[in-house]
Amino acid sequence: MVDVLRSLTLPAAEEFIVRSAFARLETGETFDMAEGRRALFVLVSGRARVFEPDKAGGGLTRSIVKGGTVLGQTGFALRRTTRVEALEPSEVRSLRWEDFEELVRRNPEVG
Repeated sequence: MVDVLRSLTLPAAEEFIVRSAFARLETGETFDMAEGRRALFVLVSGRARVFEPDKAGGGLTRSIVKGGTVLGQTGFALRRTTRVEALEPSEVRSLRWEDFEELVRRNPEVG
């Protein structure tokens, strides 16, 4: 479980699971953390590289993370592309920011 969500009660954790989108990634698969929407991305399991791609096809690695880590939140800062690459089979959940705020409002120990 991710630190920021560790204090959730079982019903609140189930609500997080129901409200969040789920994606399974194979090694080498990538996805963009879309800046066009406000969301929280969590790496549930596996290992991934979070990076800013460049025109040459490489990119600046921000971090290498393992399961149980918040990958990032989007829609808040500078408009730059952030991409996630699975370094091994991985599972990711994304939660709309409004849903995360509601979860925190009802479970203040989360924030």
